[in-house]
Amino acid sequence: MRKYAARRVLMMIPTALFTTMILFALMKLMPGDVALAIVYGIEDDVEVSSTKEEAEERLEKIRERYGLNDPIPVQYGKWLWKVVRLDLGDSIWQYRPVKDIILERAPRTFQLGAMTMFLSYALGIPLGILAAMWHNRWQDQVIRVATVAGLSVPTIWLGTLFLFTFSRYVGWIPPLDWKGPFENPFHNFQMIIVPVIIVGVHGVSSDMRFVRAQMLEVIREDYIRTARAKGLATNVILVRHALRNALLPVLTGFGAAISRIIAGSVVVETIFHIPGMGRSMIDAISARDYPVIQGLVLLFVAVILLVTLFIDLLYSWVDPRIRYE
Repeated sequence: MRKYAARRVLMMIPTALFTTMILFALMKLMPGDVALAIVYGIEDDVEVSSTKEEAEERLEKIRERYGLNDPIPVQYGKWLWKVVRLDLGDSIWQYRPVKDIILERAPRTFQLGAMTMFLSYALGIPLGILAAMWHNRWQDQVIRVATVAGLSVPTIWLGTLFLFTFSRYVGWIPPLDWKGPFENPFHNFQMIIVPVIIVGVHGVSSDMRFVRAQMLEVIREDYIRTARAKGLATNVILVRHALRNALLPVLTGFGAAISRIIAGSVVVETIFHIPGMGRSMIDAISARDYPVIQGLVLLFVAVILLVTLFIDLLYSWVDPRIRYE
């Protein structure tokens, strides 16, 4: 197991390196000139030039300051060396280190993600078990229709519909000023519970379908019939024997759930004014704040890689038939 874990960690290195190359190349392919954005829209100490020569001179100074005149491989090497030292650069819009922005915004997005994951599995797994027990009954049909609807409805449409309905007909919307869970727990709960439910709808629906399909496959196995013949209680058979063997695909989908939550956070944080990493990503794209975009995307990729590694290591614990040599 230790050898497998070491190999998986070593395999992450070229994957992460290739990801940084793609990320850096995409930033360079984005339309617009960073120097122009800094001169005419971002830096307060630079005035718009009245002549073309003065404008070109200021643009050249900006390019020299940020290393934009260096060849692309040199720029990538300098940026990667800073990333290795956990130096993500400075925001050209907020005038502070990108690392500080991430440390400020990350807990809010992680809170949203953790509550969404809890909701997804707390409802998805029991609903999947019940749907398998009620196979082809009306209860099963209702749950299946609800999950198909949950997977089909876009997050942005659901969030907008909620705001319209509750503001117009109920007269209530979630608070717009952020307060942390330790600063004002009730205020924080009011602000985050609706985004959690909206993003969690997809997670609950997906987990329910995974669990239902696997449970229907597992409960037809010979060892399940043997357990029933021995007189074991139904709940013992479902939880101790069937559910554990049915959880492997659900565990595999955990990585996809993380990606879904990251994508969903960008939408709901913008709609509900949650100052998290998703909202920061939208603001950085609007301002062409490339260091912030690179830092946030790099963090998202790192989280997905670490979660994938964690899932692979959990396989042998969930399913004893899996062993790594």
